[in-house]
Amino acid sequence: MKKSSSMPSLSVMKVGLCAMDKKVDGKPMKELMSRLSKLGPPQVQFVKFGDDMLLNAPVEQWPECQCLIAFYSEGFPLNKAMQYKEMYPDLYLLNDLDVQNRLFDRRWVYKLCEDKGIPTPRHVLCNRGEDERGQLIEGMVPSACFPPGWPSSSLEEFEDYIIVDGMRMDKPFVEKPASGEDHNVWIYYPRSAGGGIKKLFRKVGNKSSDFSADENKVRRDKSYIYEEFMP
Repeated sequence: MKKSSSMPSLSVMKVGLCAMDKKVDGKPMKELMSRLSKLGPPQVQFVKFGDDMLLNAPVEQWPECQCLIAFYSEGFPLNKAMQYKEMYPDLYLLNDLDVQNRLFDRRWVYKLCEDKGIPTPRHVLCNRGEDERGQLIEGMVPSACFPPGWPSSSLEEFEDYIIVDGMRMDKPFVEKPASGEDHNVWIYYPRSAGGGIKKLFRKVGNKSSDFSADENKVRRDKSYIYEEFMP
């Protein structure tokens, strides 16, 4: 296992599994644990925190580890995991908690991809009411300077396209809420394809979308990302 420069030489390394039980007990985590176990020395000892400890015990009672695997899922106390990292400055993080905090907002996902040279679909941000401070999404850990504001956008809407801050986006295009926790993603179709909107949502039973043939107007209630539809 790769060590940080500040990590002492150890015969046994305690790796904390700081995630909800459903994730820790899943196949992906089991596979990760199996692979990490083969990377020694040092020998890896996994320490499962568990839902009860994560949710009910103060951070001071969490077990001390040299390495931490911590990631968000519904109900996970990201704020406590970040406090734990502050308690142990030399803790080796397998995944960055500050970055996870930003990933609640899809706009930061796009920005991170662009900063790293990762291709993204042609897109434009349409921000509303966040000039002073960005929207606080459930699960996000705020601080004095986070989330920062986003300048409000101008939007013009026409039958087969929109113009946001001077950028034209022709239908078909995808409309995503800025919040990564909002899964109500809509696809707008042009007249040449019959028009209408396909509304995607988290699966309910065996259904994960509806089609509305009579609707064509974009939503204007909050901040969205518009991007080219890639079939």
